[in-house]
Amino acid sequence: MIILLVLLIVSIVLIVLLKGFINFIKAKTIIPDSATIHNIYQIFCNQVKAGLKAPATAVFCNENELLIKENNGKYYVSGWVDSQNSFGAMIRTQISKY
Repeated sequence: MIILLVLLIVSIVLIVLLKGFINFIKAKTIIPDSATIHNIYQIFCNQVKAGLKAPATAVFCNENELLIKENNGKYYVSGWVDSQNSFGAMIRTQISKY
């Protein structure tokens, strides 16, 4: 019973990851104007900070380091953030958001 539950959970996770990967492949890389890049960057930083353990320690990549793709009016944004983890160590995390 437990094995079936674990297999179900793993299957669901794989389906979600596969869907995200397919959307990423379909998306096209774009070069938006600087105002759009700035807005996307601000939204990206705010969303990432909301999920960090120590948001005050966050150091983000520069705006020009973001990978921005567009698919059906939605933006896929990928960048990195350095921040403290639960133990106080600074770590770099690659972040991708839709």
